[in-house]
Amino acid sequence: MKHKNNNKEGAGLNMIKKSIIAGMLLAGCLQEMAAQNSGQLADRPDYGNVLDYIRVKRYRPADSAFVDTSFVNNIYFSVYGALETPRVKSLSSYHNISPGGGFSIGKQFDKFNSLRLSLAYFRGISQAGPGMMVNSRLDAKADYLFDITSYLMGYHPGRLGSVHTVAGLGLTYIPNGVHRYMPHFQTGLHLRYRAGERLSLYAEPTMMLYPSADNKTSLRNSMLAWSPRLEIGALYNFTAHPLFKQGYKNQNWMDQVFIQGGIGAGLQASFLKGNGSPAKGGTAFVNLGKWYGILGGRLGLFTQAWHNDENKYDRVYGYLGGRADLMLNLNRLFNPLNFQPRVEVNGFLGWEMGAVGYRSNPAYKDRINWFQGPTVGGNLVYYPKPQVGLLLEARYHRPQFDRTLNSGAEQRITQNNISVALGLEIRRRETDFRALKEQYGKDFRPYWFTELSGGVTEGLQAFTPSVISNNIGASGQWTFGRQFTPQSALRFSLGTSKLKSNNGTTAAYPVFVGLDYQLDLLNTLMGYNPERKMDFSLLLGANYLHNAMYEADAIGGHLALQTGVKLGRHVDLVLEPGMKIYRDDVFAGAKQIRNLRAIADAHLGLRYRFEEFNGTFGESARKDFADGLFVRAAAGMNKISAPVSVRPGATASLSLGKWFNFLGLRLTGFGTYTFDGREYPKQADPQKEHTQYVGARLEGMLALADFWKTEEVAPVDVNLIGGWVTGVVRNNSSYNLKNITGMNGYAFSTQVKWNINPYWGIFVEPRFQQLFYHYDKQFTEQSHAVHTVRYKNNMFELEAGVEFQNRGMDNYRQTREHFIPENFVQGEYSVSLPFKLQNRAGLDHRFGVGVGRRFTPLSGARLVLDYGQYDAGVKTPVTTLSADYLFSLKNWFCGYSPESKWQLEAIAGLTYSFSKDALNGDYKPVTGVPGIKLAVRAGYRFLPQWGLYVEPQNLFRFGRLNENFWMYQNRFSETLGLNIGVEYKF
Repeated sequence: MKHKNNNKEGAGLNMIKKSIIAGMLLAGCLQEMAAQNSGQLADRPDYGNVLDYIRVKRYRPADSAFVDTSFVNNIYFSVYGALETPRVKSLSSYHNISPGGGFSIGKQFDKFNSLRLSLAYFRGISQAGPGMMVNSRLDAKADYLFDITSYLMGYHPGRLGSVHTVAGLGLTYIPNGVHRYMPHFQTGLHLRYRAGERLSLYAEPTMMLYPSADNKTSLRNSMLAWSPRLEIGALYNFTAHPLFKQGYKNQNWMDQVFIQGGIGAGLQASFLKGNGSPAKGGTAFVNLGKWYGILGGRLGLFTQAWHNDENKYDRVYGYLGGRADLMLNLNRLFNPLNFQPRVEVNGFLGWEMGAVGYRSNPAYKDRINWFQGPTVGGNLVYYPKPQVGLLLEARYHRPQFDRTLNSGAEQRITQNNISVALGLEIRRRETDFRALKEQYGKDFRPYWFTELSGGVTEGLQAFTPSVISNNIGASGQWTFGRQFTPQSALRFSLGTSKLKSNNGTTAAYPVFVGLDYQLDLLNTLMGYNPERKMDFSLLLGANYLHNAMYEADAIGGHLALQTGVKLGRHVDLVLEPGMKIYRDDVFAGAKQIRNLRAIADAHLGLRYRFEEFNGTFGESARKDFADGLFVRAAAGMNKISAPVSVRPGATASLSLGKWFNFLGLRLTGFGTYTFDGREYPKQADPQKEHTQYVGARLEGMLALADFWKTEEVAPVDVNLIGGWVTGVVRNNSSYNLKNITGMNGYAFSTQVKWNINPYWGIFVEPRFQQLFYHYDKQFTEQSHAVHTVRYKNNMFELEAGVEFQNRGMDNYRQTREHFIPENFVQGEYSVSLPFKLQNRAGLDHRFGVGVGRRFTPLSGARLVLDYGQYDAGVKTPVTTLSADYLFSLKNWFCGYSPESKWQLEAIAGLTYSFSKDALNGDYKPVTGVPGIKLAVRAGYRFLPQWGLYVEPQNLFRFGRLNENFWMYQNRFSETLGLNIGVEYKF
């Protein structure tokens, strides 16, 4: 009874609690209703969901009023055509597609959600195979549409493009089917484009799910069958929504004009339907275009070269032609409020036509044919500056051309080509153009200039690579002109060249006289800016040629592109590729193309401006000689591309360089080690080889961040680097007559550096090197034949490291007054290894003490005494005394700071090592061996007077500590060491 009473009491308490909670909720609701009636919540945002409550500004912008004053508003009517097939693979043939059409009525309830009812008729198709689609049928469905564009990017009634998700239920009536009524579920995407205030166009790809075995498809799973459907139609909304046109208007006819150029790689996709081959190649293009709102157009020239290693295909293809593209700006389509996005995404559809050439194939009559075909793709443009964009473009091409067999029959060739390219875009934005004109236009002063350049020339005679290379000759040119406006210049040119013909067996020396109009494209598109460090111009003019050897005089046209980089206030470096075109036969063997002959040339030279450069070099101007000096250390890995048996190896480098402005120069010493497994002709067993590369690189540098710099020190530097490589190679193959040989080559790299502060940063640097060297080898002892094996190694490297850069001595001069000279003592433990011992040895363990003084923030000196046993075959006790000079790299590069806990010092010193087994270069006993020490010391002060340091060092001794030490040409021995120690200052 007691338990029953307790249960009753508990139930009563629960009833009381529920009544209190219900009362509180009712009171809250009444209070809320009263507040709404009294207008207290009039300013509160209309939250539509939980995400809106959290981030209301993103999903409910202030200008996002939705027109829905009554139920009859935002009702729409649409008509559409549709295609459906029982199999995805059936899309390759229109005979397998069931066509249809219908209409729908819908209602948009709020900013995201809408419902619609649709009725459609589909005609049966006999080729569709067994199933319901062989019969004509009626289809009714109800769909729910959700506007994911407005949900993710914020609702805007004037947006032109939007994407909606679609999900719904439906019923298909088949009068002649096995099952007359077929229910279905559908889901997909609805892509809508606003063509007017009430009219929209849309495409809706969906997948239909029929839960019945009667619909037999290749995608059927048990009793379920999927089939794809595509609807394309027009939608009319009875409520008008004004378009947001402000972001799509061009201010004048030049606004949004752009030029593009790029290079990249491609492949012939043999996996697609067509006459493809597993070929790879390169591509290059230039484009001129203009945007009109979300749509744009461009015209371009392009060239492509393809190569494959399979003999059953034509091994070399070359394309040269033009293209026209219609472009769609996806940013403006979906987000009209962002006028100038930093990242722009575009799609395009176009047509290509031109000439395709290939190496001689005995099965075909002609080497050159005309091609045409569609192209489609997209690009991604990142704008570090509003008028300059970095371009990444992917493109699919489907060229078609006819080839004539020797029998006279025609063969239709269709290829599927895919390419990816990187490039640069320059776009005119009228607002920025006018701002530059108002700021700098009045400062421009016309000036005279002259240029002197040299280069190569080639009279076009054939498209065979061997003919082209044999007929390349030298050329030179002098020009004199005047820059009248920031955009326009006129120049006179005089030049000559060695014009080769007949595979280089004959040569003529024609004289050229020209008059050219020069249009500065950067000033035309971006606006005049005296701070700009480069120019890019189009040259168009007339040219007179006199060829005395060929007794030819002709007048023709001249077309060229010229780019220049400012090296100083009067001097520019210029590069000018161009082409001269004539109707007359002006040299022997000239190839005639549409009654035209052409001479191509490329010149590199210097331009001198008689008027001083109007602008400044901004932050690129160096304050003193030390400003721009830098030192870098890096380590990483390498891989030789061929042979594949060469495994990844290690590499390390140390560089010293100087930035002059945005251009720089650096000298790098490097060492590289590879593990080879090479095979030689007529040798059964591959050699397990080790190869060391030791040398230097002299490289030029271009700092992109400094080139376009708008701030003193960019957080990230991107530097383009290239130069010459020289050094020696050591290979341990037993076939070599000599293990060491010389090498030469070239290297290109890109350095991406993160500046921790203005004085030092960390970086990664991928590099490509091509190295040339050779070895004389004798493969068998019985044979005296010597074979010269030539190497052309394509080496890829990836390095990571640290770089210190001096930003001028002002910082050091301002901080050195705070320095107080200091004395210090140190104790250290070290391990070392003699280099290139004659016998196997282990690591040496040593202990040392030292005392020193730092006199200035940069300079110091110390005495160090260490003792230990060198394990060089026999253990030899050695005592070494050294006197060292210390130079603070950290204070020199970064300036002195009393609060800094880090230190980096370069050390050089003289040493004397006492050993009872010491020998000189002639193996005569001596008391001790003198030497030189080079080291780098990195320290960290963990207490005001205490610090830890690490000191890698290299000792060169002019003698041997015992008889097992190996000496370089009996001049010096070498010992590598690593010291770890503690320092106390007082």
